[in-house]
Amino acid sequence: MNKTNQKIINIVTNSYFIAAVILVSLNVWMLSGVDIKVEEATVEPAQLMLVKTQILKSEKKQYQITAFGKFEASRVAHISSERAGKISEFLVDEGSFVFKGQELASIESDTLLKLRAYKKSQLDAIKMEMDAVKELHLKDLQSAISFSNAISNYRRAESELDEVVDDISKASILIPFDGVINETYVEIGDHVSIGEKVAILAELDPILVSVYVTEKQVTKLWNGESALISPLNGQTYPGKIRYISSIADPKTSTYKISVEVENPDGLFLSGMSSKVVFPLEFDSYVKISPAILSLDEVGRIGLKTVEDGIVKFVPVDLSNSEPDGIWVKGLGITPEVIVLGQGFVKNGDKVDSQLVEVN
Repeated sequence: MNKTNQKIINIVTNSYFIAAVILVSLNVWMLSGVDIKVEEATVEPAQLMLVKTQILKSEKKQYQITAFGKFEASRVAHISSERAGKISEFLVDEGSFVFKGQELASIESDTLLKLRAYKKSQLDAIKMEMDAVKELHLKDLQSAISFSNAISNYRRAESELDEVVDDISKASILIPFDGVINETYVEIGDHVSIGEKVAILAELDPILVSVYVTEKQVTKLWNGESALISPLNGQTYPGKIRYISSIADPKTSTYKISVEVENPDGLFLSGMSSKVVFPLEFDSYVKISPAILSLDEVGRIGLKTVEDGIVKFVPVDLSNSEPDGIWVKGLGITPEVIVLGQGFVKNGDKVDSQLVEVN
């Protein structure tokens, strides 16, 4: 046997010997019952995020919505002719204040007046004939058919007279409501047809101021609520909301609001500019620095507060802005608001909060 083979045999023999020694040692340890203690590793609890908070006090305030718009007539009507003919009189000038029932213009009616006289005399003659037939019929000297024909003739003549009288009444073009004649379309001597426009009538008392407000603002306004009107003359006048649009303007996504204002002296004219202020209800507001505002997962603006060591996101409504902060609504009476570290925590997180004094 060569030397190489002898070395391999020695290595294998030594390995078996070492394994046997280890096995015997394990058996002796297990039979001896010796308790070997293994120290467990200590896991330190996660440290809570430290945030600084302030307890903010709310104040009762009344804020307002301000918008700018223009005066416009509360009603506009196109006055039209109800019959055909030639204008014989035009009694009102453009820009004149007029009253309901006042005559605006008249259509020539000489021919109709003559026709009315003729129809009236014809009706009288037919009535005399009908009365005679009736008397003879009662004496059985006229048949029932003859009496019935006489009654039909009388009713036909009566209807023809009524039509002429109605046409004559339509010769006077009357004002339908109080207002101002804004524009006229015809002159004396012009021939008009049925339905042709004669003038434009605008109602300016009361008058309206129309403005546009945002989606957020429109939810705070109601029909009948008061408003303050401030035209360019520097004075302020009371008004009330008369109309709130239910459909947003497709171009601006804003809603039309019409405010009614008394205008007995005609001080306001359609097209004039004006500011409109809508006072809101008194509510609790808190002044904050805009730097502590946050957004939640759905994009709502709000603040992060701490309640019992838990972060709570509270949505708020932004109100008036001032040089030293913004007034917000929706926080409650005395909220504990995170003023430092709010960017590192989220709604529902446990935190270690430290109160700091309000400057």
